[in-house]
Amino acid sequence: DAVRNFRREDGTTVLIRAGLASGPVVAGVIGSTMPRYDLFGDTVNFASRMESTSQSMQIQIAELTHFLLKNAQGNSRFNMVLRRGEDGFPGIQ
Repeated sequence: DAVRNFRREDGTTVLIRAGLASGPVVAGVIGSTMPRYDLFGDTVNFASRMESTSQSMQIQIAELTHFLLKNAQGNSRFNMVLRRGEDGFPGIQ
């Protein structure tokens, strides 16, 4: 609700979308002049693809992530619907 009701100074709304995946990643600091912490791996790439193909104001999650969230203790706040994206990847929105 906070994002849905948020308005910029000029009155326009902010629309977000996200991709969420679970799996192995490699993390590390890159660079010496301007060091940055970054994540690498297929899991990151998969989440990025889901984000880029998601609809505005949606969080698209991988099936494994859906399973992990569904079975997490005290998880009664998620309303997830299984669907297949335009790119053919299965996911949960």
